[in-house]
Amino acid sequence: MWLDAFFDGLEKLMDELRERWPRTTFWVIVALWTLAAAVPTAGAALTGAGWFSILIPLAPLIVIGLTYWGGVEWIPTWLWVSALTVWALLPGGLASAGPKEGAAKDATAVFLFCYGQLLVAVLTAICVRRGFSVKAPFAQLRLMRLRLVAAAFPLAVSFRTESSLAESSRPVQGAGWHALAWLVVFATVMAACALPGPRKALVAALAIAGGAWAVLAHAAPDDRWAQVGENGWLWATGCYQWLRASRQDFWHGGHERVAWQRAG
Repeated sequence: MWLDAFFDGLEKLMDELRERWPRTTFWVIVALWTLAAAVPTAGAALTGAGWFSILIPLAPLIVIGLTYWGGVEWIPTWLWVSALTVWALLPGGLASAGPKEGAAKDATAVFLFCYGQLLVAVLTAICVRRGFSVKAPFAQLRLMRLRLVAAAFPLAVSFRTESSLAESSRPVQGAGWHALAWLVVFATVMAACALPGPRKALVAALAIAGGAWAVLAHAAPDDRWAQVGENGWLWATGCYQWLRASRQDFWHGGHERVAWQRAG
């Protein structure tokens, strides 16, 4: 599969960069995440949204600090879930109330994708720099679930259009599957994140593919290529991430924490 070759090559490139320029690579990743977090934080501050809204993008700082202290595995589950739930309010709010058409919608989807994936990259970079293992099954499971949750929000944006929202508000008899695609896909993906397993991961990948097919099948012939150009990269990436997750070995036990385990 060409996506496997692409992402495997990307991972090897990142490993080589870490080995050749470990400090530079680490600080570049930190700077990119800081920039991504600064955008919504500054926006909330300038619009007078309140202290809680300002602190939402900064919730991962708790996870980042604890990861620096003891690695991803060491963080208590309740604190990990609580901090990332608060963090998820920002992408969740943008996914539900953000723009539904045009360049603003595309920019929102790109921002949400980078915002989430950069958090995973920061946690991984911290573990590597500090010598904590990211190869243990529990660490892999946590990072993979975070990566998939982060990708769920831009996926929801890609399926929410003005036409689908208008049709979904009509009586049930007049609403097509495409109008509910965003809700079905998002619910399936989040359920697979909450109750992880290889079969659920495969179902999530099929739901994304089915939702994309429904949207394209309903779109006018002239608009289909525009839809593919705007959202195809998100649909392909989402399907790939879930298909790859369904093939991972860490689903099959071995999820106990190995506290303070150093990378070999």
